[in-house]
Amino acid sequence: MFLPLTLLLCPALLLADIIYLKNGGKIVAPVTKEDTKQIFYEMGGGEFALPRSAVERIEKSAPAPLQPEGSRPSRDLALELPAPPEAAGEEGSAVIHDGAVDEAYLRRLAGEAAHNPSPENLHQLKRAYQQAAVFLSRQGDPDAAILKYREAIKVLPHDQALTLGLGYLLTKQDHYLEALDLLRPEADRYPQSPDFRVLLGSDYYGMEDLDQALVEWNKALTLEDNPRLREAVEKVERERDVSGSYSELRSEHFLLRYEGQQAEKLSGEILNSLEGSFQNLTLDLDYSPSEVIVVILYPTQAFRDITRSPAWVGALNDGKIRVPISGLTVMTPELARVLKHELTHSFIRQITLGR
Repeated sequence: MFLPLTLLLCPALLLADIIYLKNGGKIVAPVTKEDTKQIFYEMGGGEFALPRSAVERIEKSAPAPLQPEGSRPSRDLALELPAPPEAAGEEGSAVIHDGAVDEAYLRRLAGEAAHNPSPENLHQLKRAYQQAAVFLSRQGDPDAAILKYREAIKVLPHDQALTLGLGYLLTKQDHYLEALDLLRPEADRYPQSPDFRVLLGSDYYGMEDLDQALVEWNKALTLEDNPRLREAVEKVERERDVSGSYSELRSEHFLLRYEGQQAEKLSGEILNSLEGSFQNLTLDLDYSPSEVIVVILYPTQAFRDITRSPAWVGALNDGKIRVPISGLTVMTPELARVLKHELTHSFIRQITLGR
């Protein structure tokens, strides 16, 4: 079961319970319901059941504390993405052994499914691939997780949960074109699923195609109303109204958008500074984002109108780097520091899949 639009990207905002198992393991996830035989919980967009006999106890989460007024805003993402479907956790997983994926086990399941493609064999294979992909993602290897989803889809083409899982990872890694190629035909195949439309809108948004992003997100809203998605639509409509006429300047790793002669004079210096910081961060973090990073320079009031941030916020990274530059005519050390700080967020976001 894939639950649409219910999970925030930031794990700190989730209210998770702790399920302690009798075998010594534990599962950190919201418990959705219980009966005399089973306990149901959500994990990564899926609902799963445990036999009550396997559970020692459950610790319920406390309500999340309110963010103190005046604290730094959290990542103001345009919207929450549907999280990838997950099979049950690593506890009891036959495909995870000694901190690694059991490739031989996967090959055996694939061989059995090819010889006898029964619903049970296909279900076991799908579950194993999901567990392997989720494990690799949690281990900080999203590329390997993406590869596992691709292997699964070769065996189980057009599977909704697998396609959404792969689409989620591609989108989180900013592989927007790959995600679009994957998701567009499947969105037509599953016209009642809002999740495909949410992911497609996110990919178009990441590529600065605001009009098409709004088309997809509005389609998702016709399938299922969601307050966060409506907020996202309103935000992007403001952004489109403000920055629809902005000019563009590109470099190897950046797309810079700006308005007016003042920003035009600064744009080349800002791109040079960003490229220098990009190279430094690549060496420091041993990682290089593969997709173009969007940077938008605003007059101060336009920055406030779009981001709705307090006056003391000097820049924001919500997947795009947004910087107010009113009053600046030359590159300054402080602006270079702010740009590198926000660029670091972009690196970390991709390295950690937004966690």
